[in-house]
Amino acid sequence: MSATLTTDLAQGKADLAEHGYCLLEGLLPPDRVAETRARLVEVAQQEIADGTDYVYENGSNQRVWTLLNKGQCFIDIAVDATVCALMEHPAVFEVAVLAVPDAMMGEKVGAVVVPTPGARFDAGELAGFARERLADFKVPQFVSVRTAPLPRNPGGKVLKPTLRQETDWGRPVW
Repeated sequence: MSATLTTDLAQGKADLAEHGYCLLEGLLPPDRVAETRARLVEVAQQEIADGTDYVYENGSNQRVWTLLNKGQCFIDIAVDATVCALMEHPAVFEVAVLAVPDAMMGEKVGAVVVPTPGARFDAGELAGFARERLADFKVPQFVSVRTAPLPRNPGGKVLKPTLRQETDWGRPVW
């Protein structure tokens, strides 16, 4: 059985709990959908004109890469809910969310946190804080605390491969 396309948030939450994903119709207002669709078509046409397009073998679909660099409408849709929820905590100065390898599940959610200077930070409290705001599968089971700023490239993007190498996950917080 799989999730069902629905406009009912209760059904969406039930599918999320059962399947780990849900399919919600009408989540974005029609004007945002139209804006996003128009920008996507514009970007795809530009890539075709530039000769930088990627069309799958059967020719029926074109893949547009790095959407976050191609318009604010894509950034607005793609902002990571887990990062946003954790950043609401007053003791969190910086955070990155990573997949933590897990023998049984394949991966679990981990958060690398740089606490706010002078704030009291408790990883279990942060997990509880996140649990109030997120679906269970998005709540970090592992929290690693560091005092150094998160590693970033010159453009400001967090260097997740570097962070994975530097992080010792320890035991799950829940």
